[in-house]
Amino acid sequence: MTKKIYVYSTGRKRTSDITRTFAHGINQSALDYKAEYVDIQDYLDNGIPDDADGIAVLGILRGTGLAIKDAKQKGIDYYYIDHAYFNPGYASPCWLRVTKNAHTMNYLNTRDQIETHRWKKHFIRQNPIKQWRPKDFKGNNILILPATHAVQWFFDDYDWHNRVVDSLHSWLPEDQWGRIKIRNKPKEPVVDKLGNLVRLQERNEPQRPLQYDLEDAFVVIGYNSMVCLQASLQGLPVITGPHNCCKPISFNLEDFKFSTHPDSFDQQQNVGFLAHWLSYCQFSLEDFETGKAWNTIQRYQYGI
Repeated sequence: MTKKIYVYSTGRKRTSDITRTFAHGINQSALDYKAEYVDIQDYLDNGIPDDADGIAVLGILRGTGLAIKDAKQKGIDYYYIDHAYFNPGYASPCWLRVTKNAHTMNYLNTRDQIETHRWKKHFIRQNPIKQWRPKDFKGNNILILPATHAVQWFFDDYDWHNRVVDSLHSWLPEDQWGRIKIRNKPKEPVVDKLGNLVRLQERNEPQRPLQYDLEDAFVVIGYNSMVCLQASLQGLPVITGPHNCCKPISFNLEDFKFSTHPDSFDQQQNVGFLAHWLSYCQFSLEDFETGKAWNTIQRYQYGI
């Protein structure tokens, strides 16, 4: 039986054109799905139609985040589109990640054969995987990347970075607390209770270039930040929240209970396999249009 997918606009022309293309590709695919492109205002006025087997949205602002929350409550599939893991940006070829029933790809596909050709063809040149750094070849800081206010609203989790810092304070000697460095986004989206963008909050304090902070880091701790992926590619250990693409290679915060510089972080993670898998989970606009993206998602993503 044909499944019905409602693909919503974003309230912005450029990104709405992307979701419209995604809907077209679903209908071009070889699979038994029917997509209907709908303005996000229709959802805000009427909710998700009763015949929906799934929805697709881009981003979490202006109603799209509410639609995902609604889909979760209804127990139907949702497909989340956002910035790519590698070579992000809306310029051609316009790489974007798509995740079935998750905000980001936070598990590894160990069921299927994941080849390396897609990674090598499109991404390896600009995203080299560097050698894993042992303790003596990295910095000393504990770099923490909090979720933005919009992400905190979406996951209803407003206190994650405070919990992390409080835990570190309880485990580390006071003379080690200075190693803890918080790096917020320079322009943070602030939303209201419905996920509407209220403002971009600009921070007044000067911020060092990100690479400087990575060079000085002993470990990078992030909620959903893509900086964790950048750090992993540079051979740095990461500790993540559950909504992070590096969750499969995350170390444990609790390791700081036993050491100020845990030896466990010297254990090399399989960043290469993670990169190969993530390359299966992001697509060009051409992939959207032809249905290749939809076919690949249905073939490889568990949707758990």
